[in-house]
Amino acid sequence: MELMVPLPPLVEQRRIVARIDQLMARCDELEKLRVEREAKRLTVHISALNRLFEAQGNDSVTKAWHFINRHFGELYSVKANVTELRKAILQLGVMGKLVPQDPNDQPASELLKEIEVEKRRLVKEGKIKPQKPLPEIKSQEQPYALPEGWEWVRLGELIELISGQHLTPNEYNENGEGIFYYTGPADFGTKNPKSNRSTTVERAVAIEGDILLTVKGAGVGKTNVVVERKAAISRQLMALRAIKVNKEFLFYFLITIFYELQSLSTGIAIPGIGRDDVTHRRFPLPPLAEQHRIVAKIDQLMALCDQLEQQIDATSSKQSILLNAVMAMI
Repeated sequence: MELMVPLPPLVEQRRIVARIDQLMARCDELEKLRVEREAKRLTVHISALNRLFEAQGNDSVTKAWHFINRHFGELYSVKANVTELRKAILQLGVMGKLVPQDPNDQPASELLKEIEVEKRRLVKEGKIKPQKPLPEIKSQEQPYALPEGWEWVRLGELIELISGQHLTPNEYNENGEGIFYYTGPADFGTKNPKSNRSTTVERAVAIEGDILLTVKGAGVGKTNVVVERKAAISRQLMALRAIKVNKEFLFYFLITIFYELQSLSTGIAIPGIGRDDVTHRRFPLPPLAEQHRIVAKIDQLMALCDQLEQQIDATSSKQSILLNAVMAMI
C-alpha cells in the first residue's frame, strides 16, 4: 500500500513539533482554567441555593433571591447549574419559599375539613373505599417549619390510591383495541404517556388527571400524568387521585421525594414500595389558593429554565463555529 506523506525540511519539522507542543500546553492551561471556573460556579450556586433553603422569613428569602439575581448571567451559563435550579424551584415551592403567603387565604386546616367531607360523600356513594385512620404526625417527624396557614399531613389523607394489577397475555393486545395498558415507566418516558399495549379489561383503572407512580422495579418513584379519559395500570404502578387539592402541586411534590421513595424500595429480584410507603408520606399542605400560585410560579420559572438551556446551546454552537473558523486559518 502506497501512502503519500508531506515531508518538510528537517529544520521545519522541529519548528512544527515545538509549535504543536506549545499550543497543546496552552490548550491544557485553558482546559484547566475552564474546569476551575465551572467548579467555582457550581460551588457558589450550591451555596446560594442553600441560603434559600435555610432562609427564615420573607426578608431572608428575598435577600437570598437578590444574590442570585445579581449573579444570574454568570451562574446560569452552564447546564449543570440550570439542572440544579430546576430541582431547587420545586423544593422551594413545596417548602413555601417560592411565593409570598397571603393572610386572606383560607388556611390548610379548613381545607382538610373540606377534604374529609368530600371523602365521606365519595364513600357514601360507593366511589371510594373507607380509609383506615393514618398515624398522627408528631413534631419530631416534621423535617422543617412550615409557613403560617400550612399543615403537615399524611399523603393518604389527600388522595385515593389505586393499586395496579397485572393482566395475562390474553387480556391485552397491541392492535389498539380498548384503552391503554400501562406496565411501567418505559411507557411514559416522555411528557405524555404512551403505550403499545391496549386492553378491554378494566380491572385497575386510572382516569384523566391521575398521577401514575412507579412502585416496582428500577424506576421506583418515577411519575407521569394520565392524559387519556382512562387507562389500565399494571402492578408496577399506582395511580394517585387528588381529592380537593391541586393536582399539579401534588405532582411537583412527588418529584421532590423521588430519592426518598427510591431509598424505601426493598426486595432483591423486583425491588419496590408498598401502599403504606405512599400513604404515610409527610406532605406539606398549603392553602388551596397558594397551591395555585405556587404551581403558576413553578411553570413560569421552568419555562425560564428552558430558555436558559436554549441560550447555552446557542452559545456553545457559536463557540464551535468560531473555533472551526480559527482552525481553518492555521
